[in-house]
Amino acid sequence: MLQQSPNKFTRAIADFNADGRQDTALLLIHRKSSDEALWVHLSDRDGGYHWIKLDHIKGSASHPDASLAMAIDVEPPGVVAYACFDYAEDCNFGPDSGRPKLKLSSPSLMYFRPESAASLYFWSNSKQKFLRVWLSD
Repeated sequence: MLQQSPNKFTRAIADFNADGRQDTALLLIHRKSSDEALWVHLSDRDGGYHWIKLDHIKGSASHPDASLAMAIDVEPPGVVAYACFDYAEDCNFGPDSGRPKLKLSSPSLMYFRPESAASLYFWSNSKQKFLRVWLSD
């Protein structure tokens, strides 16, 4: 999938923090080290924007021409069955019917390795930060 369109899943635009302004998520890769990181350019209360790094994956200097391992996409508002929050000791990767559910009123950010693990970053108004849940392993 990514070999056919290497840039298709590297940028996502939505109002992640529900303030009425578009935010931009980017997957970036360092050309020399192949490190990759997920960044969000998020609007703030003062009318400006600031950068937040949500994830970082260490690359290998011996493979400087490696392509991105991860991908991103916008997940629309709705109910999402999840396995666990980030850093939980136990996750339920069983059928969606037996999993806990999140009701998201704003778009969220799907962060995934194509044909492998997937997680979802969503903005928490009460904590004023992104939280991460795992959808698959």
